[in-house]
Amino acid sequence: MDLHIAVFDADANQSQNLVGLIGKLGLTWYGSPGHLVPTVVERSAYPDQGIDDLDVFVLSGVDSLVSHVPDVLFIASKLGGVDDAIRVVSGFLSDRHTTQIIFIVPSDVSVAHGHTVQHVGFLVCPISLDKLELALNRAVLTLFLERCQLGFDCPLCLRGTKATFYVLVSDIRYVESRGRTLHIHLRPHSKAMKKDDVSDGMASASGILDEVIPVTMSLKKFQTFVPDTFIRCHNSFLVNLSCVFRLSRDTITLRDGTCIPVSERKRQHVQQQLCRYGRVVA
Repeated sequence: MDLHIAVFDADANQSQNLVGLIGKLGLTWYGSPGHLVPTVVERSAYPDQGIDDLDVFVLSGVDSLVSHVPDVLFIASKLGGVDDAIRVVSGFLSDRHTTQIIFIVPSDVSVAHGHTVQHVGFLVCPISLDKLELALNRAVLTLFLERCQLGFDCPLCLRGTKATFYVLVSDIRYVESRGRTLHIHLRPHSKAMKKDDVSDGMASASGILDEVIPVTMSLKKFQTFVPDTFIRCHNSFLVNLSCVFRLSRDTITLRDGTCIPVSERKRQHVQQQLCRYGRVVA
């Protein structure tokens, strides 16, 4: 997963100092390889899972903002007025942009004076490593949530042998692998949209099998099309955490009563992911 961070500041020395601080954070992805996840700045967790491409660069002028659209933008701001950089940011970012903006402000200026440009936070000079880490974490978390919203709201197009189905990711309860075929189990209330009226070897609209879609694909490949709220609890099962009601030693029970096996090798991972997904209150 790529992460492009840009620094825009008229003060070249301050720009280079900030780039140096970012380098000291030791950025790593926290979570499954190939997935963008909320907590990106972890100095010790999952050291073997690095960012595929971390690009930290200094923008030389306002025009370069147009040709180098970053994921996270640190920008020096004079809150007493509107500078050129602020106007450019307003101009080149579309309504659906996911660039996360962090303003750098002088210590003698109140950060309560805001801008019309959407941003995720302020850094007050002189910038400390801890404050930078918190600001960057907040930016990447927001980036992750916004990209998930943009990427996973669209239905999955699932092609069977005789029909094509369009399924919302949120409607999938779990996926079971049987040989080369995946059986995608939907929530009871959901209806997959078919491209034609021919069911792919499934029962009539009144039958329960109408809620299962068979697709020829590996479970590993299918997992790349869904968010990290879908986890492997078994070599043959992928489950949606939002549907889980109970976890026992070797079984996950869904809210509709469906029981899914949990392998011994996956047990600890499943428990950790469920704790991260929910709020532990007791």
